[in-house]
Amino acid sequence: MKYSSLLIFWISISLFTVGCDSDVTESKVIEIEEKDETYPKLKFNKVEHDFGIIKQGDVVKETFRFTNVGSVPFIITNAKTTCGCTVPKYPKNTPIPSQETGEIIVQFDTKGKLGQQNKAITLFSNVKGGKTVLKIYANVELATENQ
Repeated sequence: MKYSSLLIFWISISLFTVGCDSDVTESKVIEIEEKDETYPKLKFNKVEHDFGIIKQGDVVKETFRFTNVGSVPFIITNAKTTCGCTVPKYPKNTPIPSQETGEIIVQFDTKGKLGQQNKAITLFSNVKGGKTVLKIYANVELATENQ
């Protein structure tokens, strides 16, 4: 009996506290949504690409296209890769205005690589969270003498 009375008391207090803060919570949600407009928003044609099976020594490229669907310019300040074999070409420090498009060209050199390869390209920019990750995959096979 004692425990059930205590339980009812705590539930009542919890409901009262939640009910009193509901206006504060709603205003915070609106405030967060307004702040989201200070970031560009991107729509990529894709964020991953699989080259499939390629031969060791091949140099392959893929283009990732994007549109800035936000209301502020998109600016890439840097790009890092998981390996020196992967090189991104991107519009560094060049603002991409709202509703405009851009591209990141990723080159992957398979020299010295063998087997399944998974590479990440991290773009550092002014998007919410500060970064966007693109990925490439390939299965690198030994080149034969006949080819």
